[in-house]
Amino acid sequence: MNMKKRLADIGIILAIVIVVFTGLISLVGNEPIGADTQKFLGGSTYTLAGSGITSSATSITLTSLTLPQNDYPIQDSDISDTFYMTIEPGNTSRQEFISCTTVGANTGGNVTLSGCIRGLSPISPYTASTTLRFSHAGGTKLIFSNSPNLYDQAAFKGNDETVTG
Repeated sequence: MNMKKRLADIGIILAIVIVVFTGLISLVGNEPIGADTQKFLGGSTYTLAGSGITSSATSITLTSLTLPQNDYPIQDSDISDTFYMTIEPGNTSRQEFISCTTVGANTGGNVTLSGCIRGLSPISPYTASTTLRFSHAGGTKLIFSNSPNLYDQAAFKGNDETVTG
């Protein structure tokens, strides 16, 4: 009888361990990789509103910020805490890399992006420079892009990297 009780106790302990282990695995598996840091936007080409921006502007107003397929107004929570764009993409003398941190209230009309850092260098160390900032007229095109600044945040197989967090 004593042996049966011990085997029953061992069975109960194993069952508890399996249930706990399964629960822990399911908790780990539910958190998407990078969920707290990078949310990318495969948007469209957007347009600067009004008279455009000066070279020192730290906020940018667009005529709209929606998904072209369904006119969904992109919200601040839909994209990363810091997001990257290119103004006048492809223009060899006025292309400008920028980052911003906030999408203002967006109901489908004009929307303001703020917390913008302008004139980001296209080469390492990717810092901002006044010589890379330009005034851009209203109607100028802007895209959300995979600028060099975005790639600077990624870990690459060929580099020695330390990943934390």
